[in-house]
Amino acid sequence: MDIITPLVIGAAVGSGVTGIFSFIAITLQRRAEERRQIRELAVRVALENWKIYKDAAERLGGAMQPLDVYLIHAMHLVAGLDGRLKTAEQIREHLRASLAASAEATKEIDAHNRSIQASRK
Repeated sequence: MDIITPLVIGAAVGSGVTGIFSFIAITLQRRAEERRQIRELAVRVALENWKIYKDAAERLGGAMQPLDVYLIHAMHLVAGLDGRLKTAEQIREHLRASLAASAEATKEIDAHNRSIQASRK
């Protein structure tokens, strides 16, 4: 065996290993970027909804939920934008779950606020 053969094999193996690790790194970074964009979209949606409800509450009077409720609802709702929801039933089920998460968040926040008010008295 001449000296060139091990060098070619070594270069090929090195290139393959480097390529595999590069592919893994790029895939992980792409997924992280997608998740970051989804979170960013959810925050923008939550803030916009909160502003709309805040303006309506100021004009018409009434109670206002804290921003937390809008964030939880938006995060859950936006999570469905990854293409998994293909049928009307899947969309309905996801919306039901989003609304249930919002309702639970509202109950917990209200209970927390009542406990804070009770401790101040």
